[in-house]
Amino acid sequence: LSKTRVPIVAAIKQLATYTRSFKLQNALNGVADSIEKDKSFSDSLNNYPDVFSPLVVSIIHIGENTGHLSDAFGNLYD
Repeated sequence: LSKTRVPIVAAIKQLATYTRSFKLQNALNGVADSIEKDKSFSDSLNNYPDVFSPLVVSIIHIGENTGHLSDAFGNLYD
């Protein structure tokens, strides 16, 4: 979704609607709400350590800071 230029909040909310895991759905909705309140994506993920590992948060943080968030998503996918 990031390569199609879908806004990150819209993409996260869309992903939340399609997950079967209530825990992940709750976390994704919380992340989207946090981003809407001007927190960074990585800081927002960090609020859910039981869902998003420190490695995932670090990779997203690096992607945000370097302007290569799509690449960070690709690395996580791989």
